[in-house]
Amino acid sequence: MKGVIMEKQQPSKAALLSIIPGLGQIYNKQKAKGFIFLGVTIVFVLYFLALAAPELSNLITLG
Repeated sequence: MKGVIMEKQQPSKAALLSIIPGLGQIYNKQKAKGFIFLGVTIVFVLYFLALAAPELSNLITLG
């Protein structure tokens, strides 16, 4: 492509950002997809902390 300047992306940075769902997509300029993944992840974590985490204290291990 003539006249298009491509920004070189760093694979190590992309690997670190891929730990949190959505950040890798945002880094690769797929912003809509990245924000959707990030939003779903945040909602899931908040749901887990609010509703599911207190139930973990009721677990009894065998052994």
